[in-house]
Amino acid sequence: MDAEIKLKREKLRLLEAQLKHREQLPHLYAQKHYLWSRDFFESTNKVCLLTAANQIGKSTVQVKKVIELATNKDLWPVFWPGRKPSMFWVLYPNAQVSTMEWEAKWKPLMPNGDYKNHPVYGWEEQYTNKRIELVRFNSGITIYFRTYSYRDWE
Repeated sequence: MDAEIKLKREKLRLLEAQLKHREQLPHLYAQKHYLWSRDFFESTNKVCLLTAANQIGKSTVQVKKVIELATNKDLWPVFWPGRKPSMFWVLYPNAQVSTMEWEAKWKPLMPNGDYKNHPVYGWEEQYTNKRIELVRFNSGITIYFRTYSYRDWE
């Protein structure tokens, strides 16, 4: 009987750990993928072109993939053979849009809870003049939010 109880407790502990993992890594588990979004997310092609209907999740799956590339060191040799990446740029029309996208799309998909300070998944954001400037991951990747509006360059 003791062995059975120990086994059940261990199974419960593992299920709780799995649930915590799923809740705190939303870029991997928060939303179900469409077939096309799963294909995009898992693709190791150097160039991926993405077209789909309006409001269906194109930018969301791109955000998820960037977070995954920033935190999954096993993918780095596939995408950058012989090199370790350190910097990603994401481009938005202007700083206001990049900050709105950070708050509405990026932040809800970022690792949270215990993973917010994890040695690889951990991250911190940095603002300049109340606008998102960058996100630094403990993995060594920094994501810079850049714009293509000449007004933001002044």
